[in-house]
Amino acid sequence: MKKLFPEAPDVPQSVANRAAKIVEKYLRLHKVERARDLPEEAKVRMYRDLRFFFDGGGQPTDTTPGIGAGIRRFCSGLWAKLEDFLSMAASGPLAWPAVGP
Repeated sequence: MKKLFPEAPDVPQSVANRAAKIVEKYLRLHKVERARDLPEEAKVRMYRDLRFFFDGGGQPTDTTPGIGAGIRRFCSGLWAKLEDFLSMAASGPLAWPAVGP
């Protein structure tokens, strides 16, 4: 692939591949073969996505916490409660209040 702007800094191949996937996503979404065939609004969105991607150091543009983050948070909280319970049980016999007359 040839650089359009020679003064632009080089990027690692993995970053370039992810940027190409952003472009391909827009081309597939609008069923066109070239970026110049995209509707104007799609060009603006694609440009913003690419700009955010490269301004963020090549990190993915999706910053919304997905369902995976919620599951991890739930599991870590559950694990912490389980550890607390087990450490309490390991510290000695539980003192249950006397029940009855």
